[in-house]
Amino acid sequence: MINGKYFTIKVGCSAEIRVKGSRFIGRAFPVATPEEALSLIKALTREYHHASHRPCAYWLGAGEGRVLRYHDDGEPSGTAGIPILQAIERRHLTNTLVIVIRYFGGTKLGKGGLVRAYHRCAAATLEQCSLHPMKILEGVRVRFDHPYVSRVQGLVSRFGGEVNEIQQDRRVSMLVAIPPEKKTELKEMLMNLCRGAVEWEPGKRFDI
Repeated sequence: MINGKYFTIKVGCSAEIRVKGSRFIGRAFPVATPEEALSLIKALTREYHHASHRPCAYWLGAGEGRVLRYHDDGEPSGTAGIPILQAIERRHLTNTLVIVIRYFGGTKLGKGGLVRAYHRCAAATLEQCSLHPMKILEGVRVRFDHPYVSRVQGLVSRFGGEVNEIQQDRRVSMLVAIPPEKKTELKEMLMNLCRGAVEWEPGKRFDI
């Protein structure tokens, strides 16, 4: 995240490097769910079934609801999946999958060499991608007493959120979408404003 903004890629991209005879092919893809990421990983594993290793990593969402996964695919623990994930993180990306396909060239690289090679290939791959800003909001339903409606709307707007629905019955029920990193602060402010009489129910995530 840079200045409150997240980024993603819109289309796939690739890059290739060679290190001491080993060939590393990086492929990056936009993904929206773990299921989509796993489906792509399975397809690429079949496509590159002759490769020595196919480690990967993906990052979905942001804040408390983010999902991070990585896999070394037979390389020594910590030498492949984590360096790939770090390359994604350093470019402040979300909803992104990177897989690096290695064809062994006959010379062992050692753990340090593997870490550097996988990170370098993942970073080179992401450098080929066009980055696009992405607004991530998490849905929350809040319930409170009627006198606070306008002030609650003002707080939500102040924290960069949106009011998506208002239902008024015995109490007001409001569905709001808020940046994940602002949820805790907003909840505290609402509790103070409404003197503790607030019900807070997490909802789904919105990617814009």
